[in-house]
Amino acid sequence: MGTDVGHVGAMEGDGHVRPPTEPGTAFTVEPPEPDGEPPTGSPSVHDLIVAYQKKDRTQYQLLKNDFIEENGAVQDEYIAVRSQSGVYLTDRASRLLPWRHSYRIRAYYARALNPSVDDAVRKTRFEESRWRPVLTGRSEEIVLTQLFSLIASLFRVQDLDRNAEPTPAQQTMIAVTARDVLAYVPVLQRFAAGLARRATLQAYFFGMLVGVAIAAAAIWVLSVPAQLTLGTIQLSLVGNCAAAGGVGAVISVMVRVTNNDNLNIDYERGRVIAFLVGVFRPIIGAVFGGILLIFLKSGLIAITIAPATLQDITLFYVAVGFLAGFSERWAQDTIVNSTPAMKARTPPAGPDGATGDASPRGGRRRRAPRAGTD
Repeated sequence: MGTDVGHVGAMEGDGHVRPPTEPGTAFTVEPPEPDGEPPTGSPSVHDLIVAYQKKDRTQYQLLKNDFIEENGAVQDEYIAVRSQSGVYLTDRASRLLPWRHSYRIRAYYARALNPSVDDAVRKTRFEESRWRPVLTGRSEEIVLTQLFSLIASLFRVQDLDRNAEPTPAQQTMIAVTARDVLAYVPVLQRFAAGLARRATLQAYFFGMLVGVAIAAAAIWVLSVPAQLTLGTIQLSLVGNCAAAGGVGAVISVMVRVTNNDNLNIDYERGRVIAFLVGVFRPIIGAVFGGILLIFLKSGLIAITIAPATLQDITLFYVAVGFLAGFSERWAQDTIVNSTPAMKARTPPAGPDGATGDASPRGGRRRRAPRAGTD
């Protein structure tokens, strides 16, 4: 959506605009030609702006084709009339996953004469750099399209500020636009945060599926050779407890989501971290389920089991494994509390209240008799 050039005044060499000498006279903005040959490689946004603000836009089309080849298709664009400011919204499809698209705002702007406009431009550009890494797909397109509209509106009123003497109505429009943009930024932040949380949860749940597959493969390896043992513990029993722990971890997440409890997932850490956390969740639950069985069998966790059949004892261990995966905090506290406490022994005090030197056995060291005494 490029903006037509002209009918507003001529740009002087210092970048300011000179109003027409006669009412109704049309002038075309023609920045001075850059020195030397045209730059090679991918053109910058400033190169596109300079080429666009010429009578002959043949060079602009050539530069734009190179720009598209390097940065992706141009979804939307705006180029200011009086100032060298412009913004492009690009869309690049992934080479490995063609259905995945990455959107980005590429802009160049001349410093605004009005400080409020300049501040609004900086904040909108910061929001683009903040939300683009944590959003993907349609969510990224929606947020960046909103930011593009805000930046384009600021560039429009920036042209009004380039007049030699802006009218009171124009000054009011500039101030109101900058104020409205700054007021809309917090609204857009809340909207983008909701989209980011949803995208992070999607990555987290997809990671859980991968983690379940990894845990299931490891448990299957443990359960197939039923005759192998770990000390006096059959590996098949360890596999059953680990499976129960993995199921408990998944059920714990499902219950929290059903009850609308907030999962402790920081969307600002990115989707990759959320995916890895989701992968580790069922694996950690399975490990806790198997380890807790070993602690019970080894006697580190003192527990008395009433006389029962072998099937009942197996069900008891599987239930403990499920609880270990369902509540990682309970499993951690149980393991930590079972750690043997190493207490330093203090030698007993003698009749005079002195402790004396302690022997390696904990008793008091005897003094050697003096020579010449019985």
